[in-house]
Amino acid sequence: MVYARLAEEYMKESVLYDMRNWIPQVLTPAFGLDDSEKEKSELFVEDLCRLQNAHWVRDTEVFAHELLRVQLSPFLTLAGCTATRPKALVGLRYEDIEFQLFPPPVKGRPPIVIMKLNLKHVERSSGKRKRKVFAFYEAEDLACCGVTFMLALALADGAFKNKLTSLSDVYSLVVPSDTDRIRLQWDEDWAQGPVFRDVEHTANVIRVSKTKALDYSKHRHHLIRLGRTSGFEKKLEFYDLRRASGKRLKEHRQIMGHRGDVYERYYMPSLIDRDCQAIYLGPTRRDNLIRAVGRLICHERAPKALTDVQKFDISQHPKLLELIKERTQCVRDLKDHGFSTIKSAKRTKWFEKHKSIQADINTLKRQVKDDCLEKTIAEFHKTVHTADLDRRLRAFVQST
Repeated sequence: MVYARLAEEYMKESVLYDMRNWIPQVLTPAFGLDDSEKEKSELFVEDLCRLQNAHWVRDTEVFAHELLRVQLSPFLTLAGCTATRPKALVGLRYEDIEFQLFPPPVKGRPPIVIMKLNLKHVERSSGKRKRKVFAFYEAEDLACCGVTFMLALALADGAFKNKLTSLSDVYSLVVPSDTDRIRLQWDEDWAQGPVFRDVEHTANVIRVSKTKALDYSKHRHHLIRLGRTSGFEKKLEFYDLRRASGKRLKEHRQIMGHRGDVYERYYMPSLIDRDCQAIYLGPTRRDNLIRAVGRLICHERAPKALTDVQKFDISQHPKLLELIKERTQCVRDLKDHGFSTIKSAKRTKWFEKHKSIQADINTLKRQVKDDCLEKTIAEFHKTVHTADLDRRLRAFVQST
């Protein structure tokens, strides 16, 4: 592409042929390069469980901070369940995650906790990046439950806007009858903070940094060391998880009457509506829960129209007042030229000017009203669950 932009033409096939053969025919024999195919092994769920067991039961390694041990467990699980490149998870921020609580199938039971994972920087084979959204629920095997561990990390950091501090705070919540779910919001100080973080050294202690993400090389070091603790012969790499997961998650192309990759490029939604967790880990698939996350969010109390106060504020919009002033002056000009009404001035330049100004007024009013209503609705959905939870928590504290 660089050559094409500079030379304004594509390379000739003969040049491309020489380039493709330069490494195997010239560099390899000249420098004794190893051109044998690299072993492409896979880590399936049984291997992941072995790693988790070694991680929590048999590992005697002392981490610089024990939170690093906690972080490694969900990192491995998410890497396996999403079949994504590890670097897409390394820079994961709290704002890339959302916990949603759905009503339980049996009244009186705790809510169903779903974690929505938004991977924004997933590289495609073309080199372009595409956002992918996954949904996870609580796994049957606690050691491989990404939701529980990620929830624990958030609670330990105090990252929730409602100041939730324990699992009991979360599981005691009840989804109101006028909404289909509760969305837990992040504290503004934590929203852009990395989830998987490194440590920092102070004069007296080693503590977990609030802003420094644990880089890929350290994640890789922990995986290699854990693989050795588990007794694996091969030096493990994250692509072992990716290859195994990719094989299990592979789905047939969806047919919509399009040719090539039209569907994937233009119609495929961001949410992966497959139970990737069950496909990889093996329990009963719960596709209905995954699809619930992808449904459009609704709330019966969401604003449906502007309030009188908002309408008045719009009527005082500076640009709108300026246009109204121009329209008033235009009407005066019409009357000064002997026209008693606007309609009587039809087919004159003053009539056309008035018509143009009125069109601008109508357009501006519509735009401002639409923008105001959209912002009001967005703000409602952004804050309603936080406000409801605050009110309930205060009521709970007062009752106890």
